[in-house]
Amino acid sequence: MSNAFDFVASRDDVEHGKPDPEIYLLVAHQLGIPPEDCLVVEDSPTGVKAGLTAGMNVVAVGTNFTRQRLYESRLLPAGHIVDDPATLPQIVAHVIAHHHHEDQMI
Repeated sequence: MSNAFDFVASRDDVEHGKPDPEIYLLVAHQLGIPPEDCLVVEDSPTGVKAGLTAGMNVVAVGTNFTRQRLYESRLLPAGHIVDDPATLPQIVAHVIAHHHHEDQMI
C-alpha cells in the first residue's frame, strides 16, 4: 500500500495546519498539477475551507460527527456534500464534468 500514492503529505510536512491551504498547495506543487485542476475530498468544514482557499475543487463526505456542520457552514453547494459514501463516485464525476465544462467555456 505504500506505493499506492505518488506523494503523501501530513501535518508534519507543513508549517500551518488546516484551514490554511498550505498542505494542499504542497501536494499540488509536488505533483506538478495546477491547484484549479485538483479535487479535494474532505470530511470537515476546516478541510473544505483549506481546499477552497487553495483554489481547488472540493467534495465533502459527511460523517456522523461532521455532516451537520458541513451543511451549516454553507462552504459548498449541498450537491457537493456526500451523505452516503456509495454516491461519492457519482458526485465526483459530476464535479469533474462541471469543471471540464467550465474549461471549455473560457
